[in-house]
Amino acid sequence: MKKIKLPAAFLGLAVMAGLTLGVFAQPYTAEAKILSELPKQEVVDEVTGEVVKPSDEVVKPELTGEVKQISLNEAMELALANSAAVLQAANTLEDAKIDYEQAAEAGKSLNKMLGRPDKGRLNQQQYQVVVMLPEVMEKTMEIQSYAYDTQVAAAKIQVIQSYYTALCNEKAEQAAEYSYTKALNQQKTVKLRYEQGMATKLEVLQAEIQVNSAKAALDAAKTTTVQGKRNFSILIGQDAETNWTPTSDLTFEPLMISNVDAKAKEMMETSPTVGISKATFEIAELTYDFNNKFSADFTYAGQIAELTYDSAKISYENTQRQTYSAAKAMLENLNLVRSQYEIYEDSQELLEEVYRLSELQYANGLNTQNDVQAAAGDIISNDAKRLQALLNYNILKTTIEQGIIGTGENK
Repeated sequence: MKKIKLPAAFLGLAVMAGLTLGVFAQPYTAEAKILSELPKQEVVDEVTGEVVKPSDEVVKPELTGEVKQISLNEAMELALANSAAVLQAANTLEDAKIDYEQAAEAGKSLNKMLGRPDKGRLNQQQYQVVVMLPEVMEKTMEIQSYAYDTQVAAAKIQVIQSYYTALCNEKAEQAAEYSYTKALNQQKTVKLRYEQGMATKLEVLQAEIQVNSAKAALDAAKTTTVQGKRNFSILIGQDAETNWTPTSDLTFEPLMISNVDAKAKEMMETSPTVGISKATFEIAELTYDFNNKFSADFTYAGQIAELTYDSAKISYENTQRQTYSAAKAMLENLNLVRSQYEIYEDSQELLEEVYRLSELQYANGLNTQNDVQAAAGDIISNDAKRLQALLNYNILKTTIEQGIIGTGENK
């Protein structure tokens, strides 16, 4: 266990440091020097009594594998080929196909043996084998086919999000590098003014803090880029250290949709979720008709069949409404993030000009270091929002183009 050990004079020095707050705009004085000479904290190991020193070894984020290029379609293909969920769904679908084929063959054999009579002449057991089971197993196969499509869609959404996020991380790293360079340039200006007696020591310290913050943000951005690529590699079933370079880019290409309602309906009708609900309802309908044909309505089996049918019908109708609503929301959100991106893009140019003027005014003694730092902070904040809107736009646009209904956003 470790504890913090502070020199005894720390309190007195801290009190003296407080006296400098009143000279913020004053020329640098001896009292202000205290701010940069406060004693450093020492971490002492309770067991050994020795001062613990920070390690000089710095672990830099990097990918040690081969550099490779990859397109979005290639990434989706690899992800599908290496997805356990997709493979399991494919196996389940194959089992359902076999079950259907066996049921259909059994029905044909019995029907042939009976001399292919009219369906109305079959008794309950014969009807069940010849008609009922093959139709139910066919619908079950459809359900498993839609379930497979659901897993494929889920895998594709993950790849789309991860792929574009990797691109966004690279752009964020470039923006952090730019901010760091601007902070260094501003620091040079402040130091020059200080040497000429036109800036205070406090301004020098503030400029140094700004540089340190920008450097920390750049280091964080580099780490995010590397770790994002590792996660992407794992997602597509490849070596985590492979340095993938996406061949696509984050672009702002409008998706032309003439009729939003018609597009939402189209996406709803082809949705695997709706397909599963529809097939489930059709199985309930087959069971209900079967019981009505051979059992009275008041029997237990007849009542259960009717309740199951009513429930499946309501579920199917609700699923259609919910899926249509989700599809339309995606299309509306696409328009929203498009508008957001355009606003942030325009603002970015204005904020860059504000920062340039702030630097120029400071160099000529017309404003303060705080004004420059505020302008830099506005650029960073707006650029983060701009990149997020661009990322969400690309994810939504590609997801819609793939005919997938999902969240479509990476928040």
